[in-house]
Amino acid sequence: LKDSGGDWRYTQDLLARFPDMAIFAGSERFLLDTLRNGGAGCITASGNVNPAGVRLVYEHWRRGGEDVDALQGGITSVRDVLEQFTMIPALKTLCAGLYDDEAWKTVRPPLAPLAQPQQAALKQRLDGLGFSMAGNEESVLGLARTRV
Repeated sequence: LKDSGGDWRYTQDLLARFPDMAIFAGSERFLLDTLRNGGAGCITASGNVNPAGVRLVYEHWRRGGEDVDALQGGITSVRDVLEQFTMIPALKTLCAGLYDDEAWKTVRPPLAPLAQPQQAALKQRLDGLGFSMAGNEESVLGLARTRV
């Protein structure tokens, strides 16, 4: 079951009521809490631009890593920035930059591409976090360190 409602208390209730069901949060914002409460993980659109960060939270949780809370803080801070914009156009803007291909910015109605000032603000805010779509472990751990 994927719970995309965005209400952690509801997700937590589902996890308690159905412990044998694989339950996924609909946002990486709730990944660590979901895992700690018996959930399976998360299914999230923004995982398309931050797969390394999401993966590291999961892996460090499984290993009992002490830095898992900081890693969760890192992916939550990226999510916070993305939520300041319309999600799908923001994700597509990031992909366009990564692949140097403007066609990635194409969206279907009723969505509209981010305007140039929004694109610049998105980039500036993510750069301010030290976020990189390159997804290497060093950049993800650096993002986590800025949250400690």
